[in-house]
Amino acid sequence: MYGCLFLLALAISPSAPQQQTRTAEQSIVALAELLGEWKTQTTVTNNLLATGLDDIEDEAARVKALNEQLLVDFADLVKTVQVTQNVTSQLLVDLHVLKGRQAVAGTIQGAQVFMFLAYLSTIFVFYLVKHCKKHHKKVAREEFELLESKLQASRSKRRAAAARAAKQSPQ
Repeated sequence: MYGCLFLLALAISPSAPQQQTRTAEQSIVALAELLGEWKTQTTVTNNLLATGLDDIEDEAARVKALNEQLLVDFADLVKTVQVTQNVTSQLLVDLHVLKGRQAVAGTIQGAQVFMFLAYLSTIFVFYLVKHCKKHHKKVAREEFELLESKLQASRSKRRAAAARAAKQSPQ
C-alpha cells in the first residue's frame, strides 16, 4: 500500500524530477511527512466537519422545534379564529333580535303617543263643548232676559196704551 502511495506522491508532486536524485529513504520520509500533514489536515477537516455537522444538527433541531411551535401556535390561532367567528355570529344574531325589539318598542311608543294625543284631544273637545254649552246658556239667558224685558216693556206699553184707551173711551 505504501508503494502505491509513494508512486502516487511522486506523480503528483511538481518537483518530481528533483526527487529522483533523492534516495528512497528520503522519498519515504518526505512521503511520510506528506501523509502526516494529510492525516492532520484530514483530522482537522473531519473535526471541522463533525463540528459543522453538530452545528447543523443543532440548527436543524432548533428549526424543527420552531416549526413544531409554529404548528402549535397556528392550531391555537385557528381555534381562536373559530371561537371569534362563533362569538361574532352570536353577536350578530343578538343584534338582529335587539333591532327587532327596538322596532317593536318604537311602534308601541308611537301608538302610546297617538293614544295620549287622542286622549288630550278628547279632553279638549269635551272642555270646548262644555264651555260652548255654558256660553250658549249664558247667551240664551241674556236673550231670554232681553226678550222678557222687551215683553214687559211691550206689556207695559200695551197696558199704558190700554189705560190711555180706557181713559179716553169712558168719555
